[in-house]
Amino acid sequence: MTVRRKTDFPLAKLRPSLETKGWDVLLRDTLSAEKTTGEGRFRLVMDKGGRMLLRRMVLAEKPQNRVIRSNGRTYTVQDELLQVSHVASTLDSPDDFDAVLTEMIALLETPGEGSTG
Repeated sequence: MTVRRKTDFPLAKLRPSLETKGWDVLLRDTLSAEKTTGEGRFRLVMDKGGRMLLRRMVLAEKPQNRVIRSNGRTYTVQDELLQVSHVASTLDSPDDFDAVLTEMIALLETPGEGSTG
């Protein structure tokens, strides 16, 4: 038995909702959107099958700077330790998008808890 994947999810319908919420959106074969908030940097990728992947990056600790002199030149190097979290889901309808995205963001902002059912 062959599994057929849905490949006609209307990604263009999601763009206005994201842009009104301050996301930078790129729409091609996939939808890619980014937004920086006080809670971190978020990146959303969604394909025509309705599959969503949301990534959150946040600094795990204060960046460390160091100055290095080499061959008569001064370099400033900044080291950052990032925490990266991902959450994935699949949409059946664009009508569910806002609620699902809101929940995905909340899940990434809440430290690891078990299944809620």
